[in-house]
Amino acid sequence: MYVVVVGGGRVGEHLVDLLIKDGHSVVIIEKDPMRAKYLAETYDVLVINGDGAEAKFLEDANIRRADALVAASGNDHTNLVACQLAKNTYSVKRVVARVSNPVNKPLYEKLGVDMVVSTTETAAYALFGGVKGYHGLMVLGGVAQVVEIAITQESPVAKLPLSEIHLPWGSFIVGIYKKGELYQPREDLILEPGDHVLLLLKIGLDHKLQRIFFGRKAEE
Repeated sequence: MYVVVVGGGRVGEHLVDLLIKDGHSVVIIEKDPMRAKYLAETYDVLVINGDGAEAKFLEDANIRRADALVAASGNDHTNLVACQLAKNTYSVKRVVARVSNPVNKPLYEKLGVDMVVSTTETAAYALFGGVKGYHGLMVLGGVAQVVEIAITQESPVAKLPLSEIHLPWGSFIVGIYKKGELYQPREDLILEPGDHVLLLLKIGLDHKLQRIFFGRKAEE
């Protein structure tokens, strides 16, 4: 895929690194001259020093042939305008946006942006999950969440087969990491300390999971 990335800050740079490793062609538009120079010296890609919210620089990035545009800058206004141009002027097939202020998400959604990622919400949920004892937490559409739980020696489910672990309705084990390998859930699979369990569940079932996996009731 040919991907135009607007914004080469830390988030944008990490994204570029992932895209390059996955075999995609990437062009970066970065407003800060020193940052643009650093990116050009670090990555074997075209780096344009300019404002991704201006059509001129999108044209310089050959936006008309892009398969995707990612607005990854830390400026919501820049990202919004870049997405608007990509969608309405250049008909880019796939447009993805980073939003810093969650209040602005509806603006992107009204534009028809294919995916809007709130870095503020994502970080807050991850930290919230850490407080609750999880190793990862991601909310899906406000109605479900993916939770990663590490099994310890003290866990009530340690040494138990999955057939003896009774989850509440609306929750499912979707995968188990054992010694760096991912396993599909099977009734005879035994959870061991050091395993990581990946679950999909309806929001509101946290307190029941806490009792099952940690042996305590979470504060609600």
